[in-house]
Amino acid sequence: MQISKELCICLLEINDILEAKTISPNDYGSENNSNLLKLPNEESIYYDAEKAYINFFSKSKNNLLENKDLYASYPKGTNGLFDEKYENIIYNIQDEITLKYGDKELNNKNVIYVNRKLKTVEKK
Repeated sequence: MQISKELCICLLEINDILEAKTISPNDYGSENNSNLLKLPNEESIYYDAEKAYINFFSKSKNNLLENKDLYASYPKGTNGLFDEKYENIIYNIQDEITLKYGDKELNNKNVIYVNRKLKTVEKK
């Protein structure tokens, strides 16, 4: 019998959005032309960051997260940055805090590295 469930609310602010794109001659004149210099909207970034962090911590040993399978298919999803076709996405924490769950730990000295092709989310 489970007596209680833990709830963690992290209030995060997205800032310093940096983007690097490789542009090839084939990109000009194609349907991608309008998106060459366009940054994704903040809402998509928030959704994607939330999924990345939950996905990272859900892979902890002895995982008892209630919704651990909620973002199992991340980075693929209906909202977030999957449709933006980024090959890699990096999230980091700027404040001096440490997030811990099971054997997983993140702080401002680490980044979450998302590889779209390999569909991996890992700490670097």
